[in-house]
Amino acid sequence: MNKEVLKGVIDIHVHTGPEAYKTRKFDEYELAEEAAACGAGGIVIKTHIFETASRAQLVQKKFPGLKIWGGIALNKETGGLNPDAVRAVAALGGKIVWLPTLDSVHERKGAGRSGGVECTKDGRTVPAMDEVLSVIAENDMVMATGHLAWQEQIIVVKRAKELGVNRILVNHPTLYRISMPLDAQRELLSYGVYLERNYGGSRLPESKVFEKHFDRNIADIKALGADTSIMATDLGQPGNCGWSEGFTEYINYMLEHGITKEEIDLMTKLNPAKLLGIS
Repeated sequence: MNKEVLKGVIDIHVHTGPEAYKTRKFDEYELAEEAAACGAGGIVIKTHIFETASRAQLVQKKFPGLKIWGGIALNKETGGLNPDAVRAVAALGGKIVWLPTLDSVHERKGAGRSGGVECTKDGRTVPAMDEVLSVIAENDMVMATGHLAWQEQIIVVKRAKELGVNRILVNHPTLYRISMPLDAQRELLSYGVYLERNYGGSRLPESKVFEKHFDRNIADIKALGADTSIMATDLGQPGNCGWSEGFTEYINYMLEHGITKEEIDLMTKLNPAKLLGIS
């Protein structure tokens, strides 16, 4: 497998271990070694449970030619909508704040569980969400929509823009448990967001089967444009392929099915860099 297509790419969504309650295919040192060997430009490491900005700093020392960033997911272990945690991660150079994923009300409801970290109520963001958004704006971080229901995402994105958040990422709209309609994606684009087009994801809550999103991503990219899209992997699960194998497969499939090299460069290099504020 020719991995030349990975030179200069920035993957903004990779899961690394160790992670509480989950098994991962690689840790960040192993991922960084693989990405550096392929000539990648950068990676963002993610866990659902704890912040990754400090871990990114440590790994960065060993791989000076590869940019490595982290962030924080606002699940219950990090305090949910915790502005102090976001502020601390910003001080460590963290780039992305993921809204609740495993502990989103939407995700827990789909799994037959109650509760969760509530971000909206009665069609408005809750006060704690506003406080977090203000900290994100003050530190020019990326707000990522996590696993909120797509209807909630529209509410939060609109409020984020009102509060001065300039970097917004809509996570995996084609993920089965998100299933964001094309019209909703189009509406979100009016707020200057980037739409994340991932290698794949599971079909939870229906099943744990991991499915590739290639064809649906192509359809959405052709409908809405590569200039608003970012290709990423969301890989790191123990039963899936390795990072470089998966990203190479994904890019080559796109090239073979009507996506141009210029569009690939936009979605894997230029757009991620703009989102992260490094272009």
